Amino acid sequence: MKLLPLTIFAYGLCAFFQISEAKKSFNCKSDGMRIRKIQRCDGHFDCKDGSDEEETMCLAYECINDDYVKCKDGLQCVNRGFLCDGDVKSDCRDKSDEDEYFCRANKCKTFHISCNDDLTCVSVTSMCDGHNDCKDKTDENPDFCKDFLPLIK
Repeated sequence: MKLLPLTIFAYGLCAFFQISEAKKSFNCKSDGMRIRKIQRCDGHFDCKDGSDEEETMCLAYECINDDYVKCKDGLQCVNRGFLCDGDVKSDCRDKSDEDEYFCRANKCKTFHISCNDDLTCVSVTSMCDGHNDCKDKTDENPDFCKDFLPLIK
């Protein structure tokens, strides 16, 4: 009888780890091979059957975290660091990762603002804090801060 609570605990712990691992992975349709979730809708066919890049699924798929952005066609997630990196071989199949307007619109994570140079992103919590985070010092511009500070208080 003393083993019953231990058995239930162990079973619950195993179930927790299986669920936790399932959130981090994706099972290919044809053979059940498990790939990392980050490999899903990344533009590379990791499953033999291509199920990790299925168009309908990828259109509905949300990128794994805020470090990634969907390409313009909505089929693939790429790291924001790859946007407008000048790489001749595009990271997005539709080549939107090198499109200037797409990059400007998607370069910064949520709650980050692009400096005037469009190369650096600064957290809104670092704006107008007395430290120059933008190379061009736009995050500490007195005219900008005069209007910005009342918005965050």
